[in-house]
Amino acid sequence: MKKDQIVPVRLSENEKDFLKEDADKMGIGVSTLIRMVLRDYIKERSERSKDK
Repeated sequence: MKKDQIVPVRLSENEKDFLKEDADKMGIGVSTLIRMVLRDYIKERSERSKDK
């Protein structure tokens, strides 16, 4: 995968609504919210693998 590559993701209407509502509450875009969640997940996962 290239740096900053666009990756299509299929989401249900409920998932889209949930993301849009949370992004609006935070005053950010949906893609920014997804990147934040993904970064947190990667950080948490790498910390767990270090603890083993």
